[in-house]
Amino acid sequence: MWKRILISAGLLALVGALAVQHASLRRLEREVTLLRSGSPAVPAAPATPSTAAPLTVPGETIVQRVPMDPAVYDRLTSLEESVSDLTLASEYLMERGTLPLAGAKLDEFLAQLNDPSASVQDRLRALQRLRRGNALDDTGVAIALTWLNTSTNAQVRQSILRNLEGMTNAAARAPLLQLAAYDADAEVREQAVDNLGRYAADPQVEAKLWEIVRTDADGEVREEAINALRRGPMSETRIAAMRDHAMDQRVPLDERLVALRALRGADSAIPQVMATLAQQAQASQDPQERAQLFAAFDGFTDPSLKVPLVYGLQDPNPVIRERAADALSGFRDDPSVLEWLQYIAQNDADPRVRREALQAMGSRGR
Repeated sequence: MWKRILISAGLLALVGALAVQHASLRRLEREVTLLRSGSPAVPAAPATPSTAAPLTVPGETIVQRVPMDPAVYDRLTSLEESVSDLTLASEYLMERGTLPLAGAKLDEFLAQLNDPSASVQDRLRALQRLRRGNALDDTGVAIALTWLNTSTNAQVRQSILRNLEGMTNAAARAPLLQLAAYDADAEVREQAVDNLGRYAADPQVEAKLWEIVRTDADGEVREEAINALRRGPMSETRIAAMRDHAMDQRVPLDERLVALRALRGADSAIPQVMATLAQQAQASQDPQERAQLFAAFDGFTDPSLKVPLVYGLQDPNPVIRERAADALSGFRDDPSVLEWLQYIAQNDADPRVRREALQAMGSRGR
């Protein structure tokens, strides 16, 4: 709690300091204007007779300024220097994303991003500054997408995608789908999949992510698709679809467990899903399948899991026993489960299983 309070206080202090700086800049500019207007223009005094009178133009009034007081001049010079310093500081903060972009700076970065003759580094820097300044609107996104679609350099495409990460602009959806599915570079596909996670509530996007999980040749791209499915926004419709996916025994187990993890992230009540998977774990004769299921049960405390996990402690396969012990840590307050964990910690033939049972008991096993 104190950490949150300190962070909030720090943010308030930063916002206050920026507001003070902005107000100071406007005040100093007003003062400079007033000081300059304090040196009024007045008609010139009549010329004194002389042998060489100055030339005059008929119909024009000769104007001269009253000499400025030296103290006022020094004050004006000091104020102008302060205004210049604060302007530079504001521009620096806008470029770093601390102050929102405004006026000429915003136009400058948009123009630079849209300039095909500018260097790649300058265009990427402009895109980054627009993003940091929360100024990447529909116009900026459209420019970036045009560049993304025409670039033949995989590193440039990846950099553009990184700077578009977090955007949910509707225009970005189709290019992201195309890149995620078909780009020749695995790192570009991975970044496009990461960006697509924000659109996962869209049925077409979710279907494409599942397809990538099944078919992409690169393991990291497949893992990123799994993460995108898990982290994507979870509407009630999507939660219901994930429940169906997790219970559908025609679906590969890997996918069903991805759906389970997504439901866990949504903090959704899923007793029917857990009961179905617990029954499968207890009935399965496939050691790999049982090990996968027990690993997926770690962190869940649904009562339907208790019996298959305790039976798992007695499995001849030490990997299954180890994973069952790990998953039982959430049930260690149950005396019968604790008794089993103590027995395994003292008697199992495999040291890794004994160690996992001790860890599952927590402080009680020390």
